[in-house]
Amino acid sequence: MVFKEIQRLQKWWALGIYALMVAFSLFAIIKWYIFHQAFGNIAANEHWVHISLLSIVVVILAFLLSIKLEIEITKEGIIHRFFPIEGNHQMILWSEIEECSVLKIQTYGIQGYRINRTSISGRWVIAIIKKDGTLLKLGTQKPELAEKAIYQYQWA
Repeated sequence: MVFKEIQRLQKWWALGIYALMVAFSLFAIIKWYIFHQAFGNIAANEHWVHISLLSIVVVILAFLLSIKLEIEITKEGIIHRFFPIEGNHQMILWSEIEECSVLKIQTYGIQGYRINRTSISGRWVIAIIKKDGTLLKLGTQKPELAEKAIYQYQWA
């Protein structure tokens, strides 16, 4: 059994932010190009500013929509990547792991953004203690399946 999970940032509040960014951009385009009116301090004929602002919105949206956490538990170890923050997949071999388990965590604040762990959402983490003492917590929305895979491979 190989465990694979891909989480994306698709919380209701994130989708609301995306919708506001698109609505703001559409409103600005309509004011500039249909009504030929200024939008804030930006005149309708300042095309380089329009292109710059819309490019920034597109880049931010592309970044936010591309955020994902990938976790894979195999017989070799645990592979993870928090894209686009981490470019390459990181592999932790079972021989490097002192202890590994799935834990439910207590949380305060905005769910999914916690110090010392990589997560998109959820209240469960795969807690990995490496032999060098490093602690890594990877958020999971499939705690039962992760636990089965860890049990299967950790002691193999």
